[in-house]
Amino acid sequence: MYAAVSYTLFKATNTTEPDGNGIGPNDSHIARLGEVERGPSLLDQRHRAVITFSYQLPHNITAGTLTQLASSRPFSATTGVDNNGDGANNDRPVINGSVISKSAFRGTSTSEVGIFVENRIKLSERAAILLRVEGFNIFNHGNFLGRAVTTYGDAATPATTFGQFVGGVGTATNAIPAFANIDPPRMFQLQARFIF
Repeated sequence: MYAAVSYTLFKATNTTEPDGNGIGPNDSHIARLGEVERGPSLLDQRHRAVITFSYQLPHNITAGTLTQLASSRPFSATTGVDNNGDGANNDRPVINGSVISKSAFRGTSTSEVGIFVENRIKLSERAAILLRVEGFNIFNHGNFLGRAVTTYGDAATPATTFGQFVGGVGTATNAIPAFANIDPPRMFQLQARFIF
């Protein structure tokens, strides 16, 4: 039997995102950016735990799991209109009399549970075939890593669809998913490996 647990505590902040993915500065003039724009980075996933477990059964059969659990990533909100007149529609909303900070909101947590079963079939003293069946994201958890367009609205209270993945592409009140930011759904894999 083998078991291992690892945990990572992480914090990353910056004033601008090189690959913004919807987190643009409130002011489009880079020369004006400063500590007022400091906030969590897109990569700021505070907590991550990885749990590994495997057990060797009779007849050279091994079964196990690999589980990853992680906290949510930040995202910014926009009003959907050019409030400050700089020509860009990436202005953040004003809440309680001040512009909210960069990456002030968090999405959903991510998790992935994988399982495997493998059998080593001995062909000779030096050769064997390893047969392995793996399942990834067994519980089919939707791992949404980022939200490309998140329109809070231009009011003191958020739009009803703020932060959600909903339809209506092209409307200012909807969060539109970027499909490059969604981890794969449940998958299975069969592997045969010749070892010599």
